[in-house]
Amino acid sequence: MESRDLAIVTGGSKGLGAALCRRFLDKGYQVVEFSRSGTADYNVPIDLADPKAAEKAFSRLLSRLAMNEYNTIVGVNNAGVLSPIGPAARKPLEEVVENMNVNFLSQVLFIRSFLKNFQKP
Repeated sequence: MESRDLAIVTGGSKGLGAALCRRFLDKGYQVVEFSRSGTADYNVPIDLADPKAAEKAFSRLLSRLAMNEYNTIVGVNNAGVLSPIGPAARKPLEEVVENMNVNFLSQVLFIRSFLKNFQKP
């Protein structure tokens, strides 16, 4: 029988995100995890530095999940990158844009898709 509780985690392949995924699994949740480096069967490979691909992946999977009934739905924005470290003015533009795409834009896109698919009117 499929779980009636759902946890969707971005950046759940390592560290805090992986610990959250394990905790949700221990509590009986169905877990979906978005990351580049995840290896779990609940991982959805995604490059959050690519906003168009991220939006497409979020939209496709979350709309499919939204067809089910859940008692509890939890969304966790955990994905992030540290690089480039140092003053942004001294870093290559591509690295700064990648950082902003992962740490900010992908978070907004995830929340947008999450609310679009799971928030009741």
